[in-house]
Amino acid sequence: MSYKHSEFGTLSLVSIDNKYLVIHNENNKKRKMSRCAYPEHIIQSKLNKAISLIGTNITTITSQNNNEWSEDEWFVDITISP
Repeated sequence: MSYKHSEFGTLSLVSIDNKYLVIHNENNKKRKMSRCAYPEHIIQSKLNKAISLIGTNITTITSQNNNEWSEDEWFVDITISP
């Protein structure tokens, strides 16, 4: 499996709508996760994780398994930056 890790900065806001889970950083940059691509329990897990990391410097993880998804637009997971 192939993933790209990208420094994202400080997570400042998390939003969700019918299509996307969206994370925002302190510089108003955002990354999104498609709600139609994952089961709802995965989306809820990522939402809860993101909310718990607001105010934390994070790294986004973007899957490259089935396409060359842009790490400047998409994410599948987040972690605390080292």
